[in-house]
Amino acid sequence: MRFFAFPLLLLVFFCSCGGGQKQMSPYTQYQGYAQGTTFTIRHSGSGEFLDSIQFILEQVDQALSLWQDSSWISQWNRGVQAPSPAYASECLQLALEVGDLTQGAYDPTMLPLSRFWGFGDSLFEAPGLVRQEHIDSMTNMVGFKTCLNLDSLPIVQRKCKGTLLDLNGIAQGYSVDLLAALLDRNGVMDYMIELGGEVRAKGQNPSLNDWQIGIDKPKNSLTEDRPLQAVVALQNTSLATSGSYRKYYERDGKRFSHVLDPATGRPVSHQLLSVSVMHPSCAMADGLATALMVMGPTKAQQWAQKHQETGVYLIYLDHTGTPKTWASQKIKSYISELN
Repeated sequence: MRFFAFPLLLLVFFCSCGGGQKQMSPYTQYQGYAQGTTFTIRHSGSGEFLDSIQFILEQVDQALSLWQDSSWISQWNRGVQAPSPAYASECLQLALEVGDLTQGAYDPTMLPLSRFWGFGDSLFEAPGLVRQEHIDSMTNMVGFKTCLNLDSLPIVQRKCKGTLLDLNGIAQGYSVDLLAALLDRNGVMDYMIELGGEVRAKGQNPSLNDWQIGIDKPKNSLTEDRPLQAVVALQNTSLATSGSYRKYYERDGKRFSHVLDPATGRPVSHQLLSVSVMHPSCAMADGLATALMVMGPTKAQQWAQKHQETGVYLIYLDHTGTPKTWASQKIKSYISELN
């Protein structure tokens, strides 16, 4: 996801919803732009948290935005050896955990290859003919454990020349967790926080039900409507979705996805279209969704069956090109599939 410092827009409204003999307290809603995307926050009560929300999102940008020259990560990528702020250090530790859980399928040092393929924060067009030697020339820059030393945090030591960091695959989920912690500290019992499609929910919505979160049906066009594939009832947990169907380009009749496999250095070529992960931590859900997208449908199912504490929902194409879905046992009781 691109990170920008957009001004925040605010919409606050209050509603009283009756549920039988129950009467809900007012709900407050904030909507706006941050980190290159939109956000929506709804919570019970009428507390005023806008300044704190804005501060948190700006601080994450200052730590992790590839699109701000002054951010810590942009400076580190230019070779400036400055101590990482707390938000960056925490994200790096979370990224290392996700990488370990997925045997390296999530790797935040892939930015040189993302740029090469025309993704990430690349200002260049996608390459034409790609030979293996092109990929091989960058493999010595990539590798979370081989090219980084986190033992001396907050100093992040570069062990390989040319290594670059990109934590966008986990940072929006991490931001959601920070905003949830803000509301928790202030005694908010019911809330839904959504940033760029990553969601964390607690308590009940204004209708006294679980928060209902939609999962998009994969569509190629950015201009067409966005029908839902399924709806998940979130109960004090998070949901993050990663997909390969919106960010891609075609060259000589072949599609190139923005999802790159650290094992090959190339865009993935499997038939997995979308992964949704349910996890108490939105940062972990975000990172795991990214990693499972790399694995493909078969390996992602195997991973979910091994890690039954994590809910996983897949949308993929079978060998005939027909869309199929698969849900792990953990998420089945919370998900309602639509057409």
